Amino acid sequence: MNAPLNIGTTPLITADFGSVLHDPSNHLHVAADPALFFGRCRISADGTAQGVTQGVAQAANGMIVVLLSGRLTIGGCLLEGRQRIAAIGPGRTISWQASEGCEVALISDARLRHAQGAMVIDADCALQPSAAPDPSVLLTAPPWCAAAQHYKSPSVSYGIWSATPYTRRHVPSAVSEFMLLLNGSVALSSKDGLVTKFDEGAFLLVPQDAELDWSSAQNVRKFYYSARR
Repeated sequence: MNAPLNIGTTPLITADFGSVLHDPSNHLHVAADPALFFGRCRISADGTAQGVTQGVAQAANGMIVVLLSGRLTIGGCLLEGRQRIAAIGPGRTISWQASEGCEVALISDARLRHAQGAMVIDADCALQPSAAPDPSVLLTAPPWCAAAQHYKSPSVSYGIWSATPYTRRHVPSAVSEFMLLLNGSVALSSKDGLVTKFDEGAFLLVPQDAELDWSSAQNVRKFYYSARR
């Protein structure tokens, strides 16, 4: 796979959220990185997604939950509007309550050893200046970049990142990266000329080793989850 994947276009499953937490590999897609599972789910207790559903279950893996529509309270954390990203620790017993038609995108990773049961990741948190892409790969002036890293281990990390407009040539991705575009838009193209544009609200996966360039004509802010196999 040498192209970014828009997770919003992946098949939607309707499932009991507890079943997905307890056995993600039975419900979600496996990425090129065999430790990573992802998917798009409509939360339902009975397969019909009618009315409010709620429950309690133990999370087998660490998990990132991105609210796509509706309203979700998970482990006491409300996901609604712009504040729609949460991290769940492995082995934690989690309660939830979801509105009718609630849809989420999920990242499940056994290497994510988050210490808390559930925690909202603030999409509007303060950022600190961070390094720009290496000048050798840039086709424009270096952008001004800023970031807030919320979690880091030798194999996975996640946080918020922003940059002013820039263009970068094709480079292989050193990690598998999930990106939720909080602001702006970006065009990613492969060496064979396939161009994929992602706008605000898009949730995408860039697989490790994919050779893509990057072009953004406006300021971009994103949530990222990076994993190295």
